[in-house]
Amino acid sequence: MNDIAEHHAHSAIRAVLARYVRGVDRLDADLIRSCYHPDAYEVHGVFNGNAHEFATWRVRQTFRSHHVLSESAIRLDGDRAFVETPHAAVVHVDLDTPEHSGIIEARSSGWYLDVFTREDDRWLIKHRVVNTFARSERLIVAATQPDATEGARLSALEFDLPSAAPAPSSVPDVAEAMRRRFLSARAGDSH
Repeated sequence: MNDIAEHHAHSAIRAVLARYVRGVDRLDADLIRSCYHPDAYEVHGVFNGNAHEFATWRVRQTFRSHHVLSESAIRLDGDRAFVETPHAAVVHVDLDTPEHSGIIEARSSGWYLDVFTREDDRWLIKHRVVNTFARSERLIVAATQPDATEGARLSALEFDLPSAAPAPSSVPDVAEAMRRRFLSARAGDSH
């Protein structure tokens, strides 16, 4: 494979990885499916099976997630590539019981271990294993729930996001504002 073809393969693979986390975090089954060949297999721990079925399963889940990818190590071999991508994920699950109210925040770190193949001149995931090496959970107080309508409105604007920006403002000292908010909330708990 020459340098130009290798550069194009690396770019295409990275674009698929970025599209995948966007689809998973935005609950877009079609976007998730667009990252996999139709016969791709997903080993995710909480779901093991056909990757297109994984996309349907994921969008039916009630948790919210945010994924961050690190630099991928890509090893090409003709029309196949082995790709290791470090990732971190934050998952939020609402909790409202008489004893506890807030959000369970689960954080995990690991690697996506992917076999990509180029078929019909498109690089897509053929097989994925999610390897998680660290996980933690904690209960956090919910400030506000995400506004799904605002997210959809901003997403529809695409490249015109600056036109939707709020008026300029700033907090002089974010750390001090957080301290005040935290201590104020705890003062209400002690009464």
